[in-house]
Amino acid sequence: MLTSVAVTGAVWGVRSVGLLQPLELWAFDRSLALRPAETLDSRLLVVAVSEADIQAQKPGQRRGSLSDQTLNQLLQRLEELQPRVIGLDVYRDFPVDSQNSGLKTQLQQNKRLIAICKGATWPMTLQVSRLRRKYQNPGSVSAIF
Repeated sequence: MLTSVAVTGAVWGVRSVGLLQPLELWAFDRSLALRPAETLDSRLLVVAVSEADIQAQKPGQRRGSLSDQTLNQLLQRLEELQPRVIGLDVYRDFPVDSQNSGLKTQLQQNKRLIAICKGATWPMTLQVSRLRRKYQNPGSVSAIF
């Protein structure tokens, strides 16, 4: 019994100092490498916007991110697929153009759209208030944003 207490204390002491960390990290990396390959989930669709996509827009419409017209077209195409939820994570440092009311309408009325955006505050505020009404739990929802 005394031996087991001494060995346990020694292992705890060595571990708390950090001497076992390289061995633990190696074992963790090895266990991740031995996992079976994960298959793609056909229910998910990820649309990535590259720098080439941004550069392909008309120069007058482009302001460092997707233009209002391009973003509206993207949301309309996604809506045609009838998804349960559309998650939007875009950095926009400019408000929606007043001439493009289609995007504004899409952001305000699309009940499947959850925007997690950095930039103009009205879409984000709109989505938070909609989620608060839907789930009646404002504490956990506001933590997302």
